[in-house]
Amino acid sequence: DDGSGAPPRLSWVLYVDLYVINYDGNCYDAALAALLAALADTRLPAVQRDVDSGVVYEHANADAPCTPLVLRRWPASLTFAVLDAHKRVRTA
Repeated sequence: DDGSGAPPRLSWVLYVDLYVINYDGNCYDAALAALLAALADTRLPAVQRDVDSGVVYEHANADAPCTPLVLRRWPASLTFAVLDAHKRVRTA
């Protein structure tokens, strides 16, 4: 509550757990690609606020419209390797 008398804005909180099943190479790039694919497919359920009580209700109806999650910016994962004089690969 910011003291203006207007009802507070609602927001969603998203927690992501990524589990690596097999580590054979750089899993960070693959994990970010999987996360972005999941976020691009995310749909947020419709909600409604009761003005009198301030309680927020999620529509339980499966036919209720869902709002797609809008990603304004897409992060990029970059992987590179440095070759030294002995031709051994050192990843960074």
